[in-house]
Amino acid sequence: MSKKLYKPGFDFLSNYLSFKYNIEVIQKPFAEDAWYPRLDKIYINSNNHWKDRLIALMHESGHVQLDKNKDFKENIKYKNSIFYTADRIRTKSEFVEVINEELLAWNLGKMLAKDLNIKFDPQRLDFTASNCVLSYIKSGLQSVYGKTININQIDPRV
Repeated sequence: MSKKLYKPGFDFLSNYLSFKYNIEVIQKPFAEDAWYPRLDKIYINSNNHWKDRLIALMHESGHVQLDKNKDFKENIKYKNSIFYTADRIRTKSEFVEVINEELLAWNLGKMLAKDLNIKFDPQRLDFTASNCVLSYIKSGLQSVYGKTININQIDPRV
């Protein structure tokens, strides 16, 4: 059921990204869902169900829009924070930039899917986005504050 419902949206979004931005979407087993701007490639874990692949591609499409659209870089507080992986964040400013970028990517991906009339599970999207953002918050706090903060009490799944 998931394949019939979500694969067409995944394929449509992949084709859209290829046409509009010349982005190649590659599905690979055990790949980390990620946008690689220097390669113009998005990798998606093909082990996941189509519902989750679509949600991952929506999110990564948000990163593409941020990186490829000058208006975002000029008109909002956005610096490409690709080099600030959660475990490499050192300052509060970098931490805020990462969280901002992640939230923007989730929202832009969702808006693009809606604009393209792609069917997706909004509850699953909200669940996944919340878990991902909270995991960034948790690891970012650990990276910035080290042992001075007890992040073990933060459960991103709740």
